[in-house]
Amino acid sequence: MATGYEDIDSLMNQQNNLLNEQQKKQADLINQQTQIQTDELNHEKEKIDKDVDKTTSGLYTNWQKQANQYGAQAEQLAQQGLANSGYAETTKTALYNTYQKNVTDTLNNARDLKSDYDFKIAQARQQGSVQQAQAALDLYKQRAELLTQNYELRQNREQYLYQKERDKVSDNQWQKTFDEQVRQNEIENQWKQKNYDYQQQRDKVSDNQWQQNFDYQKSRDAVSDNQWQQNFDYQKQRDNVSDNQWLQSFNYQKSRDAVSDSQWQKQYELSKKATASSKSSRSTSKSSGKSSKSSSGGGLKVNGSNNTKSNQYTAKDVIANMKVLQGPNTNGAVKDGISGKTFSSPDALLNYYGYVGVN
Repeated sequence: MATGYEDIDSLMNQQNNLLNEQQKKQADLINQQTQIQTDELNHEKEKIDKDVDKTTSGLYTNWQKQANQYGAQAEQLAQQGLANSGYAETTKTALYNTYQKNVTDTLNNARDLKSDYDFKIAQARQQGSVQQAQAALDLYKQRAELLTQNYELRQNREQYLYQKERDKVSDNQWQKTFDEQVRQNEIENQWKQKNYDYQQQRDKVSDNQWQQNFDYQKSRDAVSDNQWQQNFDYQKQRDNVSDNQWLQSFNYQKSRDAVSDSQWQKQYELSKKATASSKSSRSTSKSSGKSSKSSSGGGLKVNGSNNTKSNQYTAKDVIANMKVLQGPNTNGAVKDGISGKTFSSPDALLNYYGYVGVN
């Protein structure tokens, strides 16, 4: 069954084989030495046990750092969104299995080395060769270094494999993000195309509506222009009629003003006659039963039938209260302001009060 460490195991086997060859060569060269050298080898053996404890302790400390949920590796997984994922649990399990395997390998190798060392010491004692034991000790140290190197290689391999997996995850995430962006772009492009097509259709409808409005407004403008022309022609005709009516009114008023001027002149003349008649009446009223005498230049004389009224109002009073009527078919008629009656002429009015005009 493949473990993923075949290349590392192969390297370790090669190095162990080299060490075995070195050991064999050194064994051929080592001679027996004294018991002091053997005691010294035993002391070094105790140091080896300490080194083994130190190595296993280092392995445990390193595993604790990597498996710590608040460590750098856990923080890196949390930043990548894999804190509670199956991949994180798999990584923790792999780290623990690696730690157990490394510890087991270390202990097994240490036990083997110690067995080899004891054998070498016994052999050295038997052979009296301290150099043989020293060579075994050196070989053990080299093997211990190989164990440390093996652990570091495995750790590097774990980091490499982990980074490789993370790269796969990152690549997968990037691919998903890229695919989603492509999909979003396609949707956006489809929406833009639909919007463009709809807007183009709406523009055609708007252009058609504008053309209809323009044609209708054009026809309405033609109708309005025709109506305006009709109104203008009618107003022009009405202005001509109004001008003609005004001219007729003006000419009629002008003739009426001439009549009024003539009537005023007549009233003025009558007023003068009334004044003269009043003076004549006052001069003749002292003579009892006599007729009024006429003046040498002409004037008014009292009519005997209306003598009572003439005594109440003088001719001047009658003329002063007279109003000349104006308007069509009046023909110089006047209205008496005293009695309220209408007379055909000022002479008729004076006759009503008993005055007769004479020259």
